[in-house]
Amino acid sequence: MQAHNGVAFVAAIDWTPVIVALIGMVGSVTSAAIGAYVVYQLRTPSGTSIGKQVESTHLAAIGANHRADAVARRLGALERTADADEAA
Repeated sequence: MQAHNGVAFVAAIDWTPVIVALIGMVGSVTSAAIGAYVVYQLRTPSGTSIGKQVESTHLAAIGANHRADAVARRLGALERTADADEAA
């Protein structure tokens, strides 16, 4: 029966793939950390994220468009015709 010898176990390990894997892992973790930092820092001056700001602007534009249509209908203006490239 063999005795459990930790030194023999460590000496039997081929360290080349372990070191290569650690080098790759350091690069991946560093890249992920930098990416997370950039996403965290990407904010507008008001403190909201870019995506939330774009969504708010989009909703405000839709509301302004509906309001302009309502005012035009109230004034008796002709209905707008959709441009050829405008989505239906």
